[in-house]
Amino acid sequence: MYYQKSITQAVGDLQTHKERGLGQTEVKKRQEKQGKNVLPVSKEKTTRFHVFLDQWKSPLIIILVVAGILSGVFKEYTDMSIIFFTAIFNAVIGFFQEYKANKALEKLESLVEYSALVIRDGKKQEVLSQDLVAGDIVLLSAGDRVPADARLIRAIDLAVDEAPLTGESDSVKKHTQVIKKRVALGDRKNMVFRGTILTNGEATAIVCSIGAATEIGQIATMVKETKEEKTPLQKQLAKLARTISYLVTAMAISIFVIGMTFGAGRYTMLELIETAIAVAVAAIPEGLVISLTVILAIGM
Repeated sequence: MYYQKSITQAVGDLQTHKERGLGQTEVKKRQEKQGKNVLPVSKEKTTRFHVFLDQWKSPLIIILVVAGILSGVFKEYTDMSIIFFTAIFNAVIGFFQEYKANKALEKLESLVEYSALVIRDGKKQEVLSQDLVAGDIVLLSAGDRVPADARLIRAIDLAVDEAPLTGESDSVKKHTQVIKKRVALGDRKNMVFRGTILTNGEATAIVCSIGAATEIGQIATMVKETKEEKTPLQKQLAKLARTISYLVTAMAISIFVIGMTFGAGRYTMLELIETAIAVAVAAIPEGLVISLTVILAIGM
């Protein structure tokens, strides 16, 4: 942990020079060994249309759509309108919830490439952040976005906005002193981290970690590797939808069979089918879906 090391130790471990920086030859060697200073690419992006389309795959919504279609077939247009309104409202709310989550991921991915001022061969030069290597000496001033995780070796009235990483809204004052104890990320005040922004002062720092090895890179890696799993609520709703569909189907079949058995000659086949379907549609709790949707919307 570089925050627990002195500046001299950090310079020695990273085999660099705090005034001259790295030489171009050494930079090329390290680039070949360390790779680019880029964040892991996340999962394939989905379009807004696909996000909206996914909302219609919910078992409860499918049941509602079927009920709405059947209501239309039997010219129950009021019921059909209410059912379809419920389904559309639910899909719209679900879309905005998922869209907000996707935008948060895109914001993380936007912290990818920008320029950085470094010292190499004793000269200041501007390079792409993706070309940085561990051991580079970076120069930072107010308004700059930190291009990699780095140990501070000079800090003048330095304050950094670490909200993109820690969520903390207040700027954090930084220094160059050694922190001997093991501390949480937000308390490593002699370090600056990729994606954070200088709100005041200026600094010089030694790059310690790049790409996936940075703190933000580790988060991006976890996001990339996380498999999408259904939430407990989604699992329970799917189970409920299956139960409802089984009960409604059993009810419709029972009514049809009873009608055929005890009402033979009094009812036509078509009348029995219409009655069975009408009872099935009436048994579907369309109010449940809109109630759940409103509750979830309030929690957005």
